[in-house]
Amino acid sequence: MRQRRGTLRAIAPDVDKPVLVAWLLPVGGGVEWTTSPDALARPERITPDSLPRS
Repeated sequence: MRQRRGTLRAIAPDVDKPVLVAWLLPVGGGVEWTTSPDALARPERITPDSLPRS
């Protein structure tokens, strides 16, 4: 199991998949990736007031 860390950007359908996936952005920037929402270790709720961490 890979221990990638990223910032959760959204939980939304992927174009190629009819199921919801978690969209993540790597810490420090880079290419977004998707994973199952069940694979998230410590998800935090995203709200309209959520700010990106620096």
